[in-house]
Amino acid sequence: MKKTNLLSTCVLFCTALALSSLLNACGEDAKETPQEQPEEEVIEDFPTTGFTFNDTSNEQAFTFTAATAWNIQVAETRSGTDWCSVEPMSGEAGTHTVTITTQPNETYDDRSVTVTLRAGSESRSFEVTQRRKGAIILSEDSIGVSSAGGTIEVKLNASIDFEMQLPDTDWLSESSSRALQEYTKYLQVAENTGSTSRTAQVIFRNTESGVADTLTVSQASKLVRVKIHVEKPGDLPELIPEEDAYKITELEVSGSLGGRDIAYIREMAGYKNAHASLIYLDMSGATIVGDGVPYLESPIDGTHYPSDNEIGDAMFSRCENLQTIILPDKVTSIGSSAFFDTPKLTDIIFPEGMTSIGFSAFTHSGITNLIIPAGITSIPSQMCYECEHLTEVTIPNSVTSIEQSAFNGCPNLANITLPNSIVSIGGHAFADCVSLREMIIPESVKTIGWLAFSGCNDFTIEIPETVDSLGLAVFNGENLTITLPIRFMSELLSPISPKCENLKVIISDGATSIPERLFLGYSGLTSIVLPNTVTSIGETAFAKCSTLTDITIPNSVTSIGNSAFSECSNLPNITIPNSVTSMGTGVFSDCN
Repeated sequence: MKKTNLLSTCVLFCTALALSSLLNACGEDAKETPQEQPEEEVIEDFPTTGFTFNDTSNEQAFTFTAATAWNIQVAETRSGTDWCSVEPMSGEAGTHTVTITTQPNETYDDRSVTVTLRAGSESRSFEVTQRRKGAIILSEDSIGVSSAGGTIEVKLNASIDFEMQLPDTDWLSESSSRALQEYTKYLQVAENTGSTSRTAQVIFRNTESGVADTLTVSQASKLVRVKIHVEKPGDLPELIPEEDAYKITELEVSGSLGGRDIAYIREMAGYKNAHASLIYLDMSGATIVGDGVPYLESPIDGTHYPSDNEIGDAMFSRCENLQTIILPDKVTSIGSSAFFDTPKLTDIIFPEGMTSIGFSAFTHSGITNLIIPAGITSIPSQMCYECEHLTEVTIPNSVTSIEQSAFNGCPNLANITLPNSIVSIGGHAFADCVSLREMIIPESVKTIGWLAFSGCNDFTIEIPETVDSLGLAVFNGENLTITLPIRFMSELLSPISPKCENLKVIISDGATSIPERLFLGYSGLTSIVLPNTVTSIGETAFAKCSTLTDITIPNSVTSIGNSAFSECSNLPNITIPNSVTSMGTGVFSDCN
C-alpha cells in the first residue's frame, strides 16, 4: 500500500515539473516577440474614385488631411494641352481644400489625366475624366434640288446620338438611312410642279443636350417660259398680269420696249421684289426705244430714261434673280452701272456692233467668263470691280486702254491675255487679283498706272523696254518675280513697293549702274539679278536688305560704293569679281 502511494507522488511531481517548464518557455517566447502596432497614416481622406466632368468648363473641390508638407502634380497629357489644373498645388501639414478646374473640351474624344498627391513617403492618385464635345456637323448647310425632285444624300458627323426632325411638309420625306460614326441620311424630294421655288429645314438634334445642326433644302420651281411680243412701248404690264408675272422664270420678249416695260421686267427679275422668279431674259428680238418714261426712279440710283438702242445707266442694276441675259440685236452701248449688283448674273450675250461699255457696268455682278465684244475700244473704270466669281476675260484687238480699277478686286480672275492693241493700263487695274500668276505685257503698252498690280501675289511679270512710264508701287505683294529696265527704279518713285515680301528682281540688259540707295531698306528683297552691262554699284544700294540671300556681281562691275551691302544680315556669301578695282568703306558692315 505504501509502495503504491510513492509511485503516484512521483508521477504528480514529474507532471508538475514538465508543466512548469512549458509555462516558463511560453513566457520567454512572449517576451521575445512583442505584438506589432499599426503605423500612423500621413495622408487621410484623399479621394480615390476620381472625378468625371462634362465637356464645358468645370470646378470641383475636395478636402484631405496631411501630416507633413505635401504637393500635387497633374500628369502631362498626350496632346500637351493643359486642360486640367488644381489649386493650390502644395502646402504644409494640416487639413486643406483643393479645387480641380477643367477647360472646355473642344475635341470629339473623351480625355483623362492622373492627379497625384505626395506627402512624405506616401502618395495617392485619382483620375480626372472629361467627356468629349457633343456635336452634330453636317457636311453642307444647304442643298439645292431641281424641280424634278429625287433622292438626295446628306452626310454628317456626330459624336452623340441624334434624331432627324423633318418639317411638316408633304414634299420632303426620309427615304432610307444607315448609321455609322460617319452618318448618311437619304431624303426623298417630290417633284415641284408649281411655278415658285420652295425651301424646308431639316434639323438633326440630340434630344437630351439640345445640340443640333440644320440643313436647308431648296427646290427650284418648274421653269415657266413665256414669249411676249410688245407692239406698243409700255404695254408689257397689260400683256402679263401681275399675278402671273412673278411666276415666270424665263422670258423671251420682242417688239418695242419703253421705260414702263423695262421697269416691269426689273421687278420680275427681283428688283425690290422678294416674290419674283425671272432668271432668264432673251431680248434679242426686242428694240429699246426712248419714250420719255423712266425705268428707274430711286433716291439712291437717280432717275433714268431709256434711249434708242442703249442698255441705259443702271438699267438692270440690283435685279437680284437675273442669271442670264441676251441683249437686243440693235444695242450699240451699255451704260454706267447697267448690271451693278446683280449677284446671280453669270452670262451676258452681247450683240455684234457694240461700241462702248460704261463705268462700273458689271460691278458686283456674278459674271464668270466675260468676252468683250469686238468694236469696244476702252475697258472702262471699275467695269468688273469686285466681281468675285470672274475667272476669265477675253479682250479683243480693238481695245486700246484698260482704265482705272477695271478688274480691281476679282480674286478668282486667273486667265487674261492682253492684245497687242493695248496702249495704257490704269491705276489699280488688276489690284487684288490674287489668282493671277503671270501677265505678259505686250510691247504696245506705253503706260502702267500706280498700284496696277498691287496685291497680286505669287506673280511673275516682265516689263518690256517699250514701256514709257510706270506709276508708284505698281507692284506691292508677296512672292513676286519682276523683270524691268533700271530706268524705272527710283529711290522716291519706285514702281516696286518696299513692302513687298519674298521679292526677286531681274534688271534688264542695258543698265550701266545701280544708283545709290536704290534698294535701301527693301527688307523683303531676297534675290537680285544684275546684267553684264553694270559697271558700278552705288552707296547703300542694297543696304538693310535683311532677307537678301542671292546676288551675283557680274564681271563688268569695277566699283562698289560705301556700305553697298551693309546690314544684309542674311547674305550667306558673295563673290567679288576680278574686275572690281575700288571698294568703299563698310561695304559689308553688319553682315552677320
